[in-house]
Amino acid sequence: MSLRRIAANVAVVVGVLIVMLPVAEGIVRLLAPQTLPSQDYIRSFVLKDMYVADDRAGYRLAPDFTGRIDRGGHVTEFHTNELGLRDDPLGPKTRPRILALGDSFTFGWGVAQGEEWVSVLEEELASRGIEAETINGGVNGYGTESAVARFEEIVDAVNPDLVLLGFFANDFTDNLLGARGIYTVRDGYLFDRFSHEWFQENFLARESHLYRLVSTAWETFRVKYLGGVPAARAVRNFSDAEFEHGMELSAEWIEALNRKCAEHGARLAVVWLPADVYATARQRPADIPLRAELQRRVAAAGIPSIDLLPEVTSEQRIPGLYLAGDGHFSVRGNRVAGRAIARWLAAEDLLPHR
Repeated sequence: MSLRRIAANVAVVVGVLIVMLPVAEGIVRLLAPQTLPSQDYIRSFVLKDMYVADDRAGYRLAPDFTGRIDRGGHVTEFHTNELGLRDDPLGPKTRPRILALGDSFTFGWGVAQGEEWVSVLEEELASRGIEAETINGGVNGYGTESAVARFEEIVDAVNPDLVLLGFFANDFTDNLLGARGIYTVRDGYLFDRFSHEWFQENFLARESHLYRLVSTAWETFRVKYLGGVPAARAVRNFSDAEFEHGMELSAEWIEALNRKCAEHGARLAVVWLPADVYATARQRPADIPLRAELQRRVAAAGIPSIDLLPEVTSEQRIPGLYLAGDGHFSVRGNRVAGRAIARWLAAEDLLPHR
């Protein structure tokens, strides 16, 4: 075969590819759109249009949204009100209000509406003869900076008397990265920009759904039939200095929230939420000296707080307080937390008297 004939055949193949690849790309986008590899993890926690972008908080729950997420057998059924809070519509204020802020532990990931500790708290206070309305302002993935921004957006409408800030161990790094440093909203979905940057995805991975489909198929074939090792999700390790800086920022944001609460006639209190790895150890972790230092700073600022770690470690069957393979509070864990916070609020007399 002559070189001219070979060149002609190659040109035909190239021409067909030039025509067919865009067609194939369009078909994949229409019938089987592919997520970026960096977004596979976060997509398992979200629904389309569940979140909207927020200039200050980064993102927030969409108002008047109803959804059901089943992740690994753990189901989260929820609805939001007109303010985008996981709660019922806000009516006239007829009793003292408690606004809870925080991340997925406060939102109540993995349990149905009404079973998160914020709702349990209202029930437990009522059983003690204390009238109060609790409002769940928790948002999955929030750090303290985002919570402060959200507080400023809703405080006038909610008009709380007491604000409870749920603080979890990952808030150190959340606050280090900032309210807009981790998540945003793209195409109706929460977008993990932090993982996106660390995956260092190439141009084709970023722009082509067909490329992602072929890459996923190859990865499956490589692991299943060629005995390859699955590709690991990109994870960033933080240095001790970064954790220290995250603690400093956390203290600053908690103190800022305390000032903003006072400006609106509300009192702030902090709820220290324990991770399952600390609870199952049945001891206070020396850890995080950072956690202990932050607790000291909060106390020095005159902000009352409750550490739920002793509460959960005093329980029988501690693993049952957390969702297996997930780490969030189970229904029972939320009930233990809500009951403990109610006892503490009653003992400390933190709510105004009518």
